[in-house]
Amino acid sequence: VVPDFILKIILEFNESEFLTKANIFKSLQELNRTNSLNGTGKNLKFCCGLQLLLLNNENSYQLTPLGLKIKKLINSNKALLGDIIHFLIFSLYTFNPKPNLVYSYSYRVCSALLYSNIEKSSIKNTDILGELIDEISKKLDIETIPIDSNFISTCISWLLILSPPFIFLEDGKRTRKKLQYREYCSPELILLVIDLYYRENNLKPNHNIIMDEELTVAICKAALIHKDIVYSMIKTTSASFPEYLETKTSTHGYLICLKKLVNVEDII
Repeated sequence: VVPDFILKIILEFNESEFLTKANIFKSLQELNRTNSLNGTGKNLKFCCGLQLLLLNNENSYQLTPLGLKIKKLINSNKALLGDIIHFLIFSLYTFNPKPNLVYSYSYRVCSALLYSNIEKSSIKNTDILGELIDEISKKLDIETIPIDSNFISTCISWLLILSPPFIFLEDGKRTRKKLQYREYCSPELILLVIDLYYRENNLKPNHNIIMDEELTVAICKAALIHKDIVYSMIKTTSASFPEYLETKTSTHGYLICLKKLVNVEDII
């Protein structure tokens, strides 16, 4: 399940159009974009998990409102597209903790481990594989962790669509990677990460929270940015989405306030 196939599947749909797995497979095969019906099914299942496609009772698929907006981003704003897809995968297990969505939590841990290794001159999949399996085992009560080096490569393929980039391939190869803090990210991603923080900590909208080390680290790890630009990114986000986010200073420190919870499709 890699970006190339997922985005091409989304582009196959028109608004309100229903397509079967066989329809999509045939169309992609004619364009030399796939050669496996089973692989097409896995990619369709992934799209449904991210709520980009809806599977109806007649085994046909349709773009959801979010899927339709993602399709428009594919053609209009690749940078925002990368941030939104990253967040959807990153947060999916939090909102829907089902066994078949473990890949979402694994992706989140994988990106966090890559972030924590950012100071290394370069990194290989095997450098973080053992730690990735250990972290997932601690969190999830499952006997077998379906994680290997190929899974890390899949995570990296999604992280590679981020712009500005987080990962650079050395000599164009995926065996060794160079990591760097992203120079900035979209205000949409910052807003969604703050919303996620509120939800995960059972905080209600209109509740002021201090920009402490815990919150700063949470935002940095999710957006893959350096802590030195967090305040400027939050300021930009507040200016871009004043109906959602407010910032202010107090005797206790820098405060942020999420005015209402965020739905992804409402801000893209």
